[in-house]
Amino acid sequence: MKERFGNAKPPRKQKVKDFFSDLSANWRKSTKEGYHLGYKEILSYSFGSGGINALGTLSTLIALNSLTILIGSLYKLSPSIIYLMNSFLTIINLVKTPIISTIMDNTKRKKGKFKPYIIWMGIPTMILVSLLPFVPLSWIDTQIMTIFSEPLSLAGLMIFIIHVLLSITWPTLMVTNGGIGQVITPNSLERAKLFSFHQIFANLLPSLITIGFPILSILTINGASTGQESILSYRVWFPIFAVCGFLSSLIMYFNCEERIIVEKDYKPQVNFWSGVKSLGKNKYFWIFTISAAFGGIRMIGNLANWINVYSLKSDVATSITTTLLGNALIPGMLLTGYMVRKFGKRNLVLGAGFGSAILYVPMILFPNRPILLLIMLFFQNFLNGFALCIALMPADALDLQQLKTGERLESFWGNFHMLILGIVALGSGLIAPAVLRFSGMPLGADVLVDEVIRKTVFRNVSIVAGIACIFQFLPYFFWDLTESKHKEIILQLEKIAKEKNSIEKS
Repeated sequence: MKERFGNAKPPRKQKVKDFFSDLSANWRKSTKEGYHLGYKEILSYSFGSGGINALGTLSTLIALNSLTILIGSLYKLSPSIIYLMNSFLTIINLVKTPIISTIMDNTKRKKGKFKPYIIWMGIPTMILVSLLPFVPLSWIDTQIMTIFSEPLSLAGLMIFIIHVLLSITWPTLMVTNGGIGQVITPNSLERAKLFSFHQIFANLLPSLITIGFPILSILTINGASTGQESILSYRVWFPIFAVCGFLSSLIMYFNCEERIIVEKDYKPQVNFWSGVKSLGKNKYFWIFTISAAFGGIRMIGNLANWINVYSLKSDVATSITTTLLGNALIPGMLLTGYMVRKFGKRNLVLGAGFGSAILYVPMILFPNRPILLLIMLFFQNFLNGFALCIALMPADALDLQQLKTGERLESFWGNFHMLILGIVALGSGLIAPAVLRFSGMPLGADVLVDEVIRKTVFRNVSIVAGIACIFQFLPYFFWDLTESKHKEIILQLEKIAKEKNSIEKS
C-alpha cells in the first residue's frame, strides 16, 4: 500500500502542473475544437483594451458634465453652458458619423479593419486629454460672448474646441476597441470567456488611474482643499497617464487578429444609405440603443465623486471608495462566462438590471448618509459586473446582420449608436441641468458644500437615476437572439464562406 501511494503526486501540485501545462498548450492558439483564442491573444486584447480604457478614463475626468470636478468646479462651467456645448457637439456628430462609419466599414488593410485606428486615433486622443488641463484658469474671468443669456468664458471656448476634436478621435477609438472584440472570434461562448478575462485585465490600468490619481494628487495639492481641486494635479499626472494608456493599447495592435467569416477575396463595399437602411431594420440595434439612452440618463446618479469631495472631503476616501467600487465589478466579470452558459445573456442582463433599480430606494430615502449611499453604489457595481455581458450582445446581432445582408456593419453600429445617443441627449440632456437647478445648484458644483443643497441634489438625482435604470433594462425583454440561435447562424456563415471559396477555386 505504501509503495502504491508513495509516488502519487499531491492534488495541489498536480493542479499547478495541469495549469501550466494547459497554459503552455493553449498559449498561442486554443486546442479546443471550434475555439480560436490562445491565452496570449486573450491577454493582449485585455491589456490593450485597458490602454484604450485608460484614455477613456481620462476623457471621463475632463468630460463636459456637471459631475466632473475639473469642468464643473475648477473651470466653473454651468450646467446650462455644458448642455449647450453638448448640443453643438451632437450637430457636429451628425456630419462626422456618416463619414467615419463609411470609411471604417470599407477599410481593408493588412493589419485589419479596425487595428489601424488604434494608431490613427490613439495618438491624437493621448495629446488632447493631456492638453485640456493646460487651459489657463485666468481665462475663466474673460467673458467673450453670451449664448441664450448664458455667459461663455474664454476658458470655456477653448475647452469646447478641444472637445470638438476629441469627439472625432475618442469615439472612433472606442468603436475600434469594441469592433476588435466583436471580430476576434466568431464563437459566442468563446467571446464570453474572452470578456471574463477582458473585463478584469482591461480595467487594471483605468483602476490604477482612478485609485492612484486622488492619492498622487495629494503631492500636487498646491493650496487647494483636495488634490482633485488642484489644477496642478491634472497638469502633472494626466500626460503621464495618457502616454501609459496609448503604449498599452499597442499590445492589442501587435498581437491580436481579426477573424471575420467571409470568403477569401471579400472586399467591403458598404454603401452609406444601404448600411443605414439595413441597420434601421435591425431590431436588436434599437433594443441596444434605446437601453443605452436611458443608461445615459442614469449616469446622473453617479454620486461617488461628489460624496468624496463634498461629504467626506478627503482624497484618501476617494481612493478607498474608488478601489472598493471598482473591485465590486470583479465577481460578475469572473462569473460572466459561467452565468451566460447557465442563464443566457438576456436573462442575466434583466436580473442584474432590475436588482440595480431596487438599490436606488435607500438612496432616495436617506440622501444625507454618505456611507449608505456608497454601499448602495457598491452593490450596484456588483450587479453591473454581470450586466457587462451587454457588451457581448451586439456581436451576435451583427453576425445575424451579415447572414441576412452579406455585409459587416460593426462601424455603422458603433458610430450610429453613439450618434443617436447624442441626438437623444439634446432632449434628455436637459434633465440633469433642470434637476440640478431645481435642487438649488444652478451653476458649478462648489455649492454642494452646503449640506441642505447637497441633500436635495442627492435625493432628486437618485429618483431620476432609479427611474432611468428601470427603463434601461426593459427593452431586453424583446431580445430573442438566444445562444443556440447564434450558434446556428455561425454554422450557416461558415457554410456560405466555404461554398464561395470552393466556387472561386474551381
